[in-house]
Amino acid sequence: MSANRQKILQLQCILRRHAHNSAKEGCITILPFWLNLDYFSVLRLSSFIISLCIAVFLFRLKERSVSTLWLAWMFTGGALINLSTFLEFAGPYYWQPYNLKNLFIPFLQAFAPEVAAFSLLTFVYHFPHFQKPDRKEYRVFRCLYILANLGVLGLTYYNFIYLTRQRSNIGFEKTYYIVFYIILAVQFTLAVFLLLRKAVRFSRGKARPWWLKLFNPKGKDARAAVSLARVLVLPAVVVGVYVLENRGILPPYLATYFIWLIFLLFYSSFVVTCLNHTVERTTFQVKLVGVVLVFVVGILGLISLFVERAYEKDYLNKSLVSGHRTIHFAPNRFDSYTISTVPFRFDPDLGSKLDIGYDQSTALELTFPFRFYADTHRTVHVLHGPMILLGEDIGEKSWGGYNPKPAIAPLLMNLDLTQGGGIYFKNQPDRLTVTWHELSEY
Repeated sequence: MSANRQKILQLQCILRRHAHNSAKEGCITILPFWLNLDYFSVLRLSSFIISLCIAVFLFRLKERSVSTLWLAWMFTGGALINLSTFLEFAGPYYWQPYNLKNLFIPFLQAFAPEVAAFSLLTFVYHFPHFQKPDRKEYRVFRCLYILANLGVLGLTYYNFIYLTRQRSNIGFEKTYYIVFYIILAVQFTLAVFLLLRKAVRFSRGKARPWWLKLFNPKGKDARAAVSLARVLVLPAVVVGVYVLENRGILPPYLATYFIWLIFLLFYSSFVVTCLNHTVERTTFQVKLVGVVLVFVVGILGLISLFVERAYEKDYLNKSLVSGHRTIHFAPNRFDSYTISTVPFRFDPDLGSKLDIGYDQSTALELTFPFRFYADTHRTVHVLHGPMILLGEDIGEKSWGGYNPKPAIAPLLMNLDLTQGGGIYFKNQPDRLTVTWHELSEY
């Protein structure tokens, strides 16, 4: 393997008919950091803590109104959302699909937003008090909402269990998330509309046009409804942050922090704005504690972000894969590899060039039976990145996920085949040599 400053990769992977392991087998024990606490998980954990604290605070209020009770359930749903995103990346080998946690997480990530959205809309109908003209509309809304979310749970089972888990088919996943996000967006937009409609109803001065009532609401209830509608605009800013990230204006780590901070501000602003216009008025002490909590958690997330990036920079070892180096991987009795350095050797005869596009693969028939752990294979699939999948049917073309086929991945890299270079193979009676020649990173 060799690499220069342009990150050009020249890598050969050789599958031998008989692989001998001359290195001494050993085992390295690492502390089980099962929570995988990088800065992303610290942010998720912080969001879970603050949303849970708000929910508990609202449930413990004495003589709470119906709207406050539904607000507590909304933050309970928010706490479950944050918990699900935190647990998604927790656990050893967290990406492996066939475990109880990854069976449960997709349903929690579908159910928790449904709880939050239903509670938000029910809260809006009851804030600051329920109006009799909305009774029929509210019943229709509940029926439609229950049907829509039962459909979402059905799609969750269809996508994550029937297709992905049982058939290794991820073709429906994009459609699933589009439907899921559209349903949530419709409910969120409906909540804003209902609050603005209540502001028009509650605003004094019947002769005034509706837009003037929204611009300058008169009356306590009207001002409260408009204030909550404005707070609900905060999550919409997240869409703008995503746009800035996708256009390369904001780096991913800063975009993630801003999104998380926006939701923290939304949590505190929404509950304070609500309680300021209900019978359970917040005291100055509660406001102070809330502001301090958001500030401390925000600083904690910022510190974790920069500490993590500094740690990643220190951990980076550019000499680990140096130029003109040959590394030997051999399966061992620990169901892993024994890695050893052997004298450098590079075959200049690259063989035939493979026609592989980005995110594609090509099947090659071996001239010998290749034994990999307990199974023997006669067919391999070469991917555009430095990876070889073993077996007739590869299913999903990825290094993890639900693909049950074994893989040999010398390096985990995303390569660009349009910038020169190519992928070559040479099939011999006792070995297959695959060369990713002078390819740049995507």
